[in-house]
Amino acid sequence: MAQHDYNKPGFWTFIIVLIGNLVFFTYISFYHPGVKEHSLNLPANTQAK
Repeated sequence: MAQHDYNKPGFWTFIIVLIGNLVFFTYISFYHPGVKEHSLNLPANTQAK
């Protein structure tokens, strides 16, 4: 006999958020080109005085 006394809206909210997080993580890890580090664009022979 199956029990149907759990919180169905909470369950589906959890599933949707879990899938959304996995999609976002996959996008950031494998597809996003990243950001450019502008502070590293200094000439090589610049010295602090």
